[in-house]
Amino acid sequence: MLYAGFPVIPGKSGWLKAAVLSVLEVIAIVMYSVFISQPLFSHWKTMIIVSAINMWFGFDLRGIVAGVISEAEWLMHQLGMRSFGHIFSAGVFNPGKIQQDMSKCNNCRICLMVCPKGVFETVDKNKIRVQRQW
Repeated sequence: MLYAGFPVIPGKSGWLKAAVLSVLEVIAIVMYSVFISQPLFSHWKTMIIVSAINMWFGFDLRGIVAGVISEAEWLMHQLGMRSFGHIFSAGVFNPGKIQQDMSKCNNCRICLMVCPKGVFETVDKNKIRVQRQW
């Protein structure tokens, strides 16, 4: 739900989006408790577990979107860490300049779908160009 709702859940931070989703899920659990005639917080363990899982996934939520640095990666850079085992490595942070060779472009638009930085844009109906450099 968190990944599918990334564009619609308000906020910029993955943790903020996870917190919003957690609040909505806790409200749903409370409403379920009322519906089956149990005390409001009879499922408090489930509420805590659901919120913890959302916050765990929300920590790196921004990293799934092309061109957006994940909060985990940002935190590692702020802490001055160069690597964290096989999970994180800051060694190749600037991979180079993205260039477009128009003589080889056949307008298949695959670059729009697969570019991890999201730098391509459609100018006209038949032209694709690099919109920004990383």
